[in-house]
Amino acid sequence: MTRNRPLYAAALVSIALLGACGGSDDDAAAPTTASTAATATGPGPSFGAAATVMLKDIKFSPGTVEVKAGAEVRWLWQEKIPHNVTFEGFKSDTKDNGEFRHTFDKAGSFKYSCTVHPGMNGTVEVT
Repeated sequence: MTRNRPLYAAALVSIALLGACGGSDDDAAAPTTASTAATATGPGPSFGAAATVMLKDIKFSPGTVEVKAGAEVRWLWQEKIPHNVTFEGFKSDTKDNGEFRHTFDKAGSFKYSCTVHPGMNGTVEVT
């Protein structure tokens, strides 16, 4: 077993490096599309929501999400800077952590913003 330690160590490093590979943080990425059948549990991006929007670097990411009518969208604070999620007719509290969830019952295009940071805007497309 002692002779194989370097081999095991190299295998673990390789696995860790492969796990670190991922997509880019490209702002021009296509909108997130998800179904209402999301069943994921735990602290990850889905956690029961059809779509998750991160509040980080003073922007909503992704800027546009697409969901089906009846689906829930989750906004997740990823930085310790106060933000809010403000739609016409409803909004989240202004806070620097946590999450906000809203279920969209009707089809349409719903634009929203953070009133604390002009230019921080997003859209929920409901089909």
